[in-house]
Amino acid sequence: MSQDVAQWLAEIKSLQQQVAQLQQEYEEAQSRIDRWRELYNQEAEQRRKETKVYQDKIDTLQSEIQLLKQGGKSPEERAATERQLWQELNRLETDEIKQKFLEAIAQIDQAKAEAERLREALSAEQIAHEQTRKSLTTALGDTVELLTGAAVAAKKKRPEPTLPGSSFPSSEAAPLAGSESVKNPLLQLPPLD
Repeated sequence: MSQDVAQWLAEIKSLQQQVAQLQQEYEEAQSRIDRWRELYNQEAEQRRKETKVYQDKIDTLQSEIQLLKQGGKSPEERAATERQLWQELNRLETDEIKQKFLEAIAQIDQAKAEAERLREALSAEQIAHEQTRKSLTTALGDTVELLTGAAVAAKKKRPEPTLPGSSFPSSEAAPLAGSESVKNPLLQLPPLD
């Protein structure tokens, strides 16, 4: 019977060691889980911040686009300008209103005339640019033709070199035995351009 008790005690001790080992593994796993959770939370927080920054930028750009579409003024600015105009109109008398209206028409006419003058200047500049481009292209073509002609003329005027100790041009010299044709590389100079 004492042997059975000893066996049971040994088995209980073995189970306690296994439980302790499993407890330690569980705590290590829990520690790793906590570390990964913390990293995930940090990453998620960073992404939330970036998303907010980007959303703010998008909102700002969209409002700027709306302002540009509406003529560069916010609704508040346009309303303030309109109120100011109405206040000025209310304090003016009929003759003053007519005078202001005529001045506004004159300013509009001046702006139209200036815009037309600028359009004509732009058109003239475009025509001048096109003429300059054509004349430069023609001059470039003429220069290329002159250089090509000068190179051909220089080639024709240059005498063909002769081999040393011979009165025959190198192109008429008899080939050496055992070779198809021997040419002196020093005599084959490129044409002078």
